[in-house]
Amino acid sequence: MSVRLRIEGIYGEKYIDILAQEGIDSFTLDFRPKSFNFLQHHIFLEILNSVKNRLANIFLHFEQSPNFVIQKFVDDGTSVLGPITSEGLTKLFLEFSDLREAEFYDQFASPFIWHWHPMADLEKMLGCTYLRGVVFPYEQILKLYHQGRFDDFYKNICSSFIPQLKSKNCYIILASDWLHEMLPSVLEFMDIDIFSYPINRHVELSYRVPNMDLIKEKLISIRQMRC
Repeated sequence: MSVRLRIEGIYGEKYIDILAQEGIDSFTLDFRPKSFNFLQHHIFLEILNSVKNRLANIFLHFEQSPNFVIQKFVDDGTSVLGPITSEGLTKLFLEFSDLREAEFYDQFASPFIWHWHPMADLEKMLGCTYLRGVVFPYEQILKLYHQGRFDDFYKNICSSFIPQLKSKNCYIILASDWLHEMLPSVLEFMDIDIFSYPINRHVELSYRVPNMDLIKEKLISIRQMRC
């Protein structure tokens, strides 16, 4: 099985260039105000201009941002890449890790990825016109497993919600960390499309200075384990 990987928290275009040489074509830009990987708007535009003529999936990660801020990024993104309905090489996705009414996410008329939340109304999320995928935090799944609640997760999510997502051609994304060992049951039941890993202290030389050689080594190891 071919393993598709995504790197979260990209700081600048040079890191995309390096990772693209390793076969990575999916990247998350982090606009959450409290995130260590928070990206400034002008860097966002520089990145889009650097990738607009190559095959890439760019995810714009927001959390509790007001709608006018998100709309600004949508407008600026389409001004660089063209309309979201275009067949350009670079695809732009919004990404949300907050818990709001489903209508909030659809209002931007842009493809979006949503982070699963156990308290959310899943039926309403499935009804969203622009939903293109769901991120499942592996840390949360691991917690359910250790609490003896993975059977509930399997019943409600793996055997119900995920098949409905697949029928809508949505991505199933598993957000993990570099140190996590994957439970076989997760790999077996979730039908994961993309494994997502963050740039964080485990792969940094210092604050916001990633160790690209270490990241390359870990990507090779992950691919070997997942194939």
